[in-house]
Amino acid sequence: MTLASSYPYRSSVINKGAFQFDFGVLYSVTGAAFDSEGTEVELEEETGYQLIDSSVRIDYGFNPNLQLGADVIFRQLESETTTDVISSSGIESFAVHAKYEGKGSRKNKYAFELSYRMTAYSNEYYLNRSDIPVSDDVNLGDDGQSILLSFLYDRVISRASHLEFSLAYHLPPNDLSAEIPYSLAYVYKGQTIAFAGGVEGIYSLGLDEFEQNPGDKPVSDFGVTSRYNSINRELMSVFGRLNLKLSNKYLLSGKVSQVMSGVSTDKATNFLVSLTYNAGGTSSSQTFENKFKEYSTEATIIKVSPRGVFFKLDKGLSSDVVKGARADIYKSDYFGENVLLGSGFIYESGPDWSIVKVVKKFKRLPIEKGYTVRIK
Repeated sequence: MTLASSYPYRSSVINKGAFQFDFGVLYSVTGAAFDSEGTEVELEEETGYQLIDSSVRIDYGFNPNLQLGADVIFRQLESETTTDVISSSGIESFAVHAKYEGKGSRKNKYAFELSYRMTAYSNEYYLNRSDIPVSDDVNLGDDGQSILLSFLYDRVISRASHLEFSLAYHLPPNDLSAEIPYSLAYVYKGQTIAFAGGVEGIYSLGLDEFEQNPGDKPVSDFGVTSRYNSINRELMSVFGRLNLKLSNKYLLSGKVSQVMSGVSTDKATNFLVSLTYNAGGTSSSQTFENKFKEYSTEATIIKVSPRGVFFKLDKGLSSDVVKGARADIYKSDYFGENVLLGSGFIYESGPDWSIVKVVKKFKRLPIEKGYTVRIK
């Protein structure tokens, strides 16, 4: 398999039998916090919080519609108070994924993805903050298991642009309230470079049992941050993304996002860089076209009828092009493009010419003079 686009549809799955490896590094820094009422609260002077997540994900194309994968995240963080700087690091979580691509259409594409994640650690919780023992490290994040069910949708606007939308149901770790993650972006892509911009966020279903009495919620040492052990957390971010297709196997991506508003979370700035490597597998179109191979003769179209149903070739009986033989029509050029447009049969054949009648078309493209016809 190759990376056919500088910005693959989010709703698409990789080719059957293909392996895809994603290596990512996320840097996130806290600039302020949002309390349980959604009010922005500035950090104290000379305090701060930042983290780096390094991730590796492997996906496998199980069949033309199903993609299975797994990932692991390694986290490094630093929490700075007015008196001390505390660092922690370790494996944050493991996850498994399953993604199913629906039938969709040329303009509307969709998929469902289910993810299960489990942290590699567990935290200790206390009734009062004064009970938290002095330690040289802080928690890596919310502990426990989480389940995410996502609906992914792409609306094709043109060959170079599309809208990307997702809506999900999330059961977070640490018994936090169920929530609805969402995202909406506009994508413009060229042959090797693509740009995307949009909004993403989390809407809380407001089911936290401590919503009315936040002071009763057990506490733990997470450092100078509000992004963990939250109460009905919500956030909305704006983001921009740049993709660079390095080759048919490698894709480099960069993303910047800024949290603009939220509830019980951090006002964070995030920077993500990732590298995708894709190899192996056979696409549905390749499988389809393989059925039409093993030809005996190749000819060129020299004339097309006004309705495009019949056309004349530059070869005939002298080249073993006989009446009734199967003929497949391809659009070929000097740049290596080779697209199967349609199929038909030899309607009539002369010494050095023949007529093809089109029976079925596979692409909404006109058949033109100069195209290639391969005959079995």
